[in-house]
Amino acid sequence: MSFQTRYKTLLRVFIYHNYHLNNGTDEFNLMTEGERDIQLKHYDHRSFLEIIPSEDTFRLLAGHKLVFHSRNDHFSIGVKTDTDNAQQPFIPIDITASLTFLVRINDPYFMNYTLYTAEKDRVLYLTNVKPVTEDMDFACIPGPAENTFISENHLLSENGTRDILGRLRDREKTGISGCIKLHMRADSVEHHILDNNGELFENIPEFKIHFDNRKTFWKYLKPSEGFEVETLAEKPLTKNGFVKIDPDTDFAAPPPGADTYRYPNPSVYSIRTIANKTYSEIFI
Repeated sequence: MSFQTRYKTLLRVFIYHNYHLNNGTDEFNLMTEGERDIQLKHYDHRSFLEIIPSEDTFRLLAGHKLVFHSRNDHFSIGVKTDTDNAQQPFIPIDITASLTFLVRINDPYFMNYTLYTAEKDRVLYLTNVKPVTEDMDFACIPGPAENTFISENHLLSENGTRDILGRLRDREKTGISGCIKLHMRADSVEHHILDNNGELFENIPEFKIHFDNRKTFWKYLKPSEGFEVETLAEKPLTKNGFVKIDPDTDFAAPPPGADTYRYPNPSVYSIRTIANKTYSEIFI
């Protein structure tokens, strides 16, 4: 008698960032499938985020024949299934169980090009069950079809942050920016991971963590000639593509000689906030 080892996908979490995926002013969400494939070709969320299972989750994975896979635009959990029932985990998973993943920022300039505002005593918490510490404004992790970006509504309150961090070991807290916690049974049916019988769904449960790119006022300076001018409106920061600046329409009152300069897009390294306005400074 022969036995075939079979694994299926238990869940999948996509991680997108518009700074890396937009093409100038063309938004990733509004692109065709072919255009999105081109943008994803050189994209890797691991260049700016580290996402790993917590120590308790790592033990749960090992004990239940679950496997963590990290890919360029998502991570997933594979599960060994029963030889006679492809929807039944080989080792049953308690439907009250949950999986926790630690999130750390790899890129020191991440917050320069990311729209939401981080707070010192609050961490990102992406979950399919709202904690009892949170009020009605707290937002759970979106599904893949939801056009929802990560915002301050995904930050835990200070009380919630203390509660969640209190459950981690000291070494796990080092450099932590957030947690992803996915329960087998969610607040909403569409975000369940297992059914009432502890079996897998035919359609893989999927979630999406989508960061929007920051927009700034672009200030162009040439100190040697006393030249300084800024855009009337905020412009998007993007890694790919080019945002064209027209001196006649993008500046309030172009100073003399404005049409003789070139206007490159800014880097993410030089950002300043003055009087509640955030600027990207570009020396030309």
